Amino acid sequence: MSGTNIRAGRDVTIAGAGAIINRNRGLTIAITLGLCIIGGGIAYLVFRPESDKLDAPRIRAHLVASSERKRDEDLVAADRAGTSTERERLRDEAEKTNLARKARIDDLVASFVTLEAKSATTADFREMARILSEEGVDAALAYVERRRADTLDRIQSRAAAEHEQNRVELQPLLKAAELRVTKGENDAARSAYRQLLGLEPAWPDALEAFGWFLIDQSVQSQTRGTIKAALSDSQGALTQAQLILAQDKSNPVALRMVVVASVLSADNLSLRRLPGDADKAVKYYSRALDLSEGLLKNNPDSSEAARDVSATLDKFGDFLSGRAQLGDADQALKYYTRSLELSEGLLGSNPDSGAAARNVSLTLNRLAAFLSSRGQAGDGDQALTYYTRSLELSEGLLKSIPGSGDAVRDVSLTLDRLGDFLSGRGQAGDADQALRYYTRDLELSEGLLKRDPDSGEAARDVYVTLEKLGDLLIGRGHAGDVDQALKYYTRALDLSEGLQKRDPDSGRAARDVSVTLDKLGDLLSGRGQAGDADQAFKYYTHELELSEGLLKRDPDSGQTVRDVFIAFGKLGDFLSGRGRPGDSDQALKYYTQCLELGEGLLKSNPDSGQAAHDVSVTLDKLGDFFSGRGQAGDTDQALKCYTRDLTLGEALLKRNPDSGQAARDVYNTLIKLSKLLVAQGRIEEAKSYLKRAENLKDSVPAAGVVGP
Repeated sequence: MSGTNIRAGRDVTIAGAGAIINRNRGLTIAITLGLCIIGGGIAYLVFRPESDKLDAPRIRAHLVASSERKRDEDLVAADRAGTSTERERLRDEAEKTNLARKARIDDLVASFVTLEAKSATTADFREMARILSEEGVDAALAYVERRRADTLDRIQSRAAAEHEQNRVELQPLLKAAELRVTKGENDAARSAYRQLLGLEPAWPDALEAFGWFLIDQSVQSQTRGTIKAALSDSQGALTQAQLILAQDKSNPVALRMVVVASVLSADNLSLRRLPGDADKAVKYYSRALDLSEGLLKNNPDSSEAARDVSATLDKFGDFLSGRAQLGDADQALKYYTRSLELSEGLLGSNPDSGAAARNVSLTLNRLAAFLSSRGQAGDGDQALTYYTRSLELSEGLLKSIPGSGDAVRDVSLTLDRLGDFLSGRGQAGDADQALRYYTRDLELSEGLLKRDPDSGEAARDVYVTLEKLGDLLIGRGHAGDVDQALKYYTRALDLSEGLQKRDPDSGRAARDVSVTLDKLGDLLSGRGQAGDADQAFKYYTHELELSEGLLKRDPDSGQTVRDVFIAFGKLGDFLSGRGRPGDSDQALKYYTQCLELGEGLLKSNPDSGQAAHDVSVTLDKLGDFFSGRGQAGDTDQALKCYTRDLTLGEALLKRNPDSGQAARDVYNTLIKLSKLLVAQGRIEEAKSYLKRAENLKDSVPAAGVVGP
């Protein structure tokens, strides 16, 4: 008989059984057992003589006897109970259960008779029914168990063949989904992947394609969407990988997907900054590192495996250096150092590999940035050594492939890092050298933008370099520097607003505009020419509007919360300095809102050095505001602000005892507290603070110190 008729017969049988199931749902188990056997054999049409039909009364008698044997066993067990009450309860339960079983027997017998009468049955079913009629329940069950393995093997083989055929026929639709991705039709592609996996949930090819799609979407959402969407997609990619691994736990593609998606999930959590996110991020990074190390151990000659370990070490190092808990800096340095060793090893094995040289260059930049921010003895010189070698490598790549936009950009980025380092170090000649680096950086970036004027990446690179040049000139303070900085910032604003207009859904583009508005506001409020104050206020106000808009769009983003925090602080600073009627009250409102946001971030991330420092700075500003305003109760309020500021500052200094900035912040707060106490006549208390300040003096950089 053909496969079509076999399926038709099976469908008719199942449909007939459904009516009986609906009459009494208690028959489900027995009928399901029968149906499994029916489906397991080859159905065919036969006419049986009357003598071959089931003997229903005999089957009923066997079923009743089986039920009563079970009752008798339960009664024997009841008699072994320890108390008369328990024995009585178990006996009663045995009798009631027996009656319930026997109440279903007639329907069960009827179901066998109905199924036996149908035109399509299997040899296994008929044999089971015959044994049930002649020998009873136990013999029928024993027969079914002997046939179970063969039956299930046939079903599974048939299902596997059907799945394989489905996947062959669905393959064009899978490829069409991938083609939609190349066209940027991401919503349509997402729907197509989900539809395919709805039909074939365990299809490895579709799971793999959808997983990598979700990873790409997560990366895009970090800058163009929301952190919530980015995290959802990175974790969705993990789900796809786990579904593949459930079928093949050693699948190398799925294992690598777990590594990439875990790192991405950790990145997203560190950006979101909700309570507990930092700990979750550590778990994801650790998982990715352990897994990538295992893949490298199993494939020691694999360049891809080594690169994955290196990339994971870099990301984990970035996270730890930003978290700044006790011991994080040392661990971050270990991760960066091992990443460099792996990258250097890959370059040594492939000295002509541009990718290997590029990876070394990027890791050198990371190590240099870490050391320059740590600021321990010798760190600056080592950072400069790393930056210099990174520049040599990237310049070498550019020389070998002069037409490569990527090579040009790598040189540009390294010049940018060198400019940052020198402008921050502040030694003799550093500012001029930094200016030269930034200027060449701008030339390269402008060249890339001219080559591809529609490139958002090239436009943003120019924007970033213009900002850096403006910052350097503002800090240098030579004649004409402020006017030149204003030109740089103004063009940076034009570029960032153009990028925002081109991509209005991009959170990064909106944030870039916000940052430039902040810089322009600072420049104009400091320059003090006619009209500057009003324009600065407009810039600060627009900055706050943009930041609050981003926060409304993505309320889970800790970075966006901090941007609003900064905007409140800048408006508070501006208004407290402008001094027009009503400015003081409005400044206090902004400072208060600023403190509320800062406290919220610190509560969400109690181990964050950045969050603690932000609250400390805001308390310092509020203390200055109250001590300067001089209204009733302001001195007490200022003391409260400075006292908590001191508590936070000393905790930060304890966490980072080599930090000159932390020492300076504590020193300044001690001096401010002593001054207030002297004004209140609390001389002895003031002396104790001055003594503590004196003990810190040798650790404090001269710049930015408050006079006693």
